[in-house]
Amino acid sequence: MEINGTLFIQLIIFLSLLLFLSNSLFLPILSLFEKRDHLIKDVKNQAIGLRDKAEKIGRECEEAYAIAVQDAKKELAHLKYLADKEAQELLLQAKNSTLIKLKKHEEELVEQENTVKNKMDAMSELLAKDILLALLARN
Repeated sequence: MEINGTLFIQLIIFLSLLLFLSNSLFLPILSLFEKRDHLIKDVKNQAIGLRDKAEKIGRECEEAYAIAVQDAKKELAHLKYLADKEAQELLLQAKNSTLIKLKKHEEELVEQENTVKNKMDAMSELLAKDILLALLARN
């Protein structure tokens, strides 16, 4: 293999072509690659930020749900308490009303008993007189 002047000319042509292509072709492609890398990084960072925000909102929703459940349980317990209290009051009112009616009916019964006793006393006196008269009339 023989080294002559054409090898130097080819080397100069190659280097000038490399210099020309690096400015006109390689640099814009590298620039596009860098822009794409920056864009990917930015989108990735935005995605991470959005994921973190979604997780935070999810935790807040879970906390709000837990608080709402606790509040609902407290409200339910309070309503049960009020219902039990009202039921006790209604039972007490019914008991008092029943006692009043029972006392009234007892008084009426005693009154009727006294009336019957008085009638029986009057009738027994008449019967005793009739029996006495009948016995005296036989003698």
